[in-house]
Amino acid sequence: MSVSADKALKIWKQKGLLSEGQISELKGALSDGGHHVHRGVVIFSTIGAILVGLGILLFIGSNWKNMGPVFRLVVVFLGYAVCAGGAYVAEERKYKVTSEALWLLTTLVLGAGIFLVAQVFHFSLTYWQGPALWAIGALAMGYARQQEAHAFLAAPLVILAIGWFETVSGRGFGDQFVFLFSDDGLRALIPVIGIGFVSIGLLLRRFMDWSFVSAPWMLWGMLMITVPLVITTADDHMLKEFYQFDMVFKQWVLLALSAIVMFAAIGFGDTKNNETKGALVILMLVMALLLIQSGDQSLIEAMVNKTAIVFIAYIILVFLLAFGAIWLGLKTRNAHVLNFGILSVTILIIIQYFAWSFDLLDRSLAFILGGILLITLSLGVERKRRELLEQIK
Repeated sequence: MSVSADKALKIWKQKGLLSEGQISELKGALSDGGHHVHRGVVIFSTIGAILVGLGILLFIGSNWKNMGPVFRLVVVFLGYAVCAGGAYVAEERKYKVTSEALWLLTTLVLGAGIFLVAQVFHFSLTYWQGPALWAIGALAMGYARQQEAHAFLAAPLVILAIGWFETVSGRGFGDQFVFLFSDDGLRALIPVIGIGFVSIGLLLRRFMDWSFVSAPWMLWGMLMITVPLVITTADDHMLKEFYQFDMVFKQWVLLALSAIVMFAAIGFGDTKNNETKGALVILMLVMALLLIQSGDQSLIEAMVNKTAIVFIAYIILVFLLAFGAIWLGLKTRNAHVLNFGILSVTILIIIQYFAWSFDLLDRSLAFILGGILLITLSLGVERKRRELLEQIK
C-alpha cells in the first residue's frame, strides 16, 4: 500500500468517516491488490526473459554453421553483454522486477555461452564440466543479486554435474540421462540426495548472504524425496527395481556426503524445533533400510518376492510419511511442507484407487463410485488445505 493511501485512511479516520474495521479491510484489499499486480509483473517478466533466451539460442543455433570462430565468439560475448547491460539500465531506472528478469536471462545466456565457447575451441563439455561451471555462475549471480531464481536454476545443474561426473570417461550423447535410471547411477539415491539438499538449505539459513539458496534447494530436496517414494507405491516391480544399485564408489561417496550434511544440519543448521531434526533422521533411516542390498538384489526386493504383505506395508509406510509431512508443516508453520504432504496423500490415494480398480474392470460401477469418491476427496482436500494454511498464517 502506498504512503499517500495510508495518509488518506488516517485523515478519514480522524474525521470519523471510517471505522477501525473498515480501515483494516481497506488496507488488506489495497495490500492484496498490490501483491497480485507485483506477482503478475514477476510472472510476465520471467516468462518474457525465458522466451527471449530461447529465441537467442534458436537464432544462434540456426546460424552457427555459417559463422567463423571469431564471429562466433563475438556473438556469444555480445549477447551476454547486451543482456547484462539491459538488466543494469532497467535497474538504474528503478524497474526492479524487470531488471531481475533480465539478470536471470543473463544467467541463462551464460550457460549457453559456456557450451558454445567450448565448442569453438573443440573442448567437450557434454558431461559434468558444463553444468558445474553453469551452476557456479548461477550461484555467483544469485549471490550478487540475492535472488532465489538463480538458486532454483543452480539446483538441477548441480544434479546433472553429479550424475555426469565419472572418474574415467563419459558416456555417449545418446546416453546422456542413463545416470537417472541405471543401477550405477543416481536412481536409487535420489531421495538421499534430496535429504542432502534439504540439509544444505537448513545450513545456509544461518548465513544471511547465502540464505537465497535455502528455500529453492529445500523445495528441490522435498521434490526428490517425495516423487520416488510416491511413484514406487504404484507397482511392486517398480519398488523392487528402483532401490537396486551397484554399490560403486561414487554412490558410496554420495551416501556418505548426504549423511554428513544431514548431521551438520541437525547440529548447526537453522532448525529451531526438534520436529524437523526428527523428520530428517526418520527419512534417512527409512532410506538406509530401503537401500540395504542382499546379494545381487536389494533387501526390499527379496522381502517383496517372499510375500506381498511387505509391499502393502511399504504403501502404509509412505502414507504415514505423507501424513507426517502434513503434521510437520502445521507444527513448523511451513506451507511448502504442508502442501507436499497434502499433495502426496492425494496422489497416493489416486494411485491406489487405479491399482486396485484394474481388478474390477468388468464392473463399471466401481469406476463410477471411484470417480465420485475422487471428486469428493478433491473438494475435501482443497477445503482442508485452506483451513490449514489459515492456521499457519
